[in-house]
Amino acid sequence: MDKLNKQLHELLPKLKHYVPLLCILAFGVMYSYLLYTSGKLVKQEPSEFKIGQVYQGTPRPKIDAEVAKKLNDLQDQNIEVQTLFENARNNPFAE
Repeated sequence: MDKLNKQLHELLPKLKHYVPLLCILAFGVMYSYLLYTSGKLVKQEPSEFKIGQVYQGTPRPKIDAEVAKKLNDLQDQNIEVQTLFENARNNPFAE
């Protein structure tokens, strides 16, 4: 045991020169691993079964028949409203 301890004490001063290099190498390996796993997770697509489960619980939006009729009547009566509806149909995400 003393022999091993003595060899270790002789080896430590020699290894001190390589500590920064070993630290940089260790951080590089960890960073590469993180990039690799995150890239793999980003490319992963959900299965059709999981997509079905998510959409199964979402209720479909419904509009009352009276409100739909009233909107259609307003659209037919007013030209400004008619163009507003046309713009909304053609580009629903525009402001």
